[in-house]
Amino acid sequence: MLFRSLAGAIFRVNPTNGTQTTLSTGGYFKHLAGLSLAGSGTIYVTDRGDGGANLPKIVSINPVSGAQSVVSEGGALQAPAGLAVEPGTGDLIVVDSAALLVLRINTGTGVQTVISTGGYFVEPSGVAIEAGGNFIVTEGRAGTTAAERRVYRVDKKTGAQTVISSGGALEQPRGVL
Repeated sequence: MLFRSLAGAIFRVNPTNGTQTTLSTGGYFKHLAGLSLAGSGTIYVTDRGDGGANLPKIVSINPVSGAQSVVSEGGALQAPAGLAVEPGTGDLIVVDSAALLVLRINTGTGVQTVISTGGYFVEPSGVAIEAGGNFIVTEGRAGTTAAERRVYRVDKKTGAQTVISSGGALEQPRGVL
């Protein structure tokens, strides 16, 4: 099992005995948010930067050595939150809670492409990819009304946002699978 800490580390937990092992720390890490695992074993994290010289970025982590590489930084990224690896392409789908958008990031080139922006977004925080390729996005922060705490479907081709559910038990939803 892999975890990220707000202190800036990626670590493993052995599910049998609970042993914690640090895989990667320091380096490019300033303010970690999202965590995702590619089929190849590569680990991806979103890092919000520090508001200064350290720009928001997406970092890849070698699952054996823990070595870090910047996949993409700056550009449309302001406060990257959740991310998911797109099956087939290996591209990253990233939600940004400050820029209020969903991005596709090519892991080979770092090129960022906006998929969806504006619309209903208040503070998108989590993303998953449906079997058909569309994206499920969660959002809602403290202080928002029940109607602003939502789960959306975002069309992978047009970026159109459709509210699937809102309010009720959705109190600051973050993770989605």
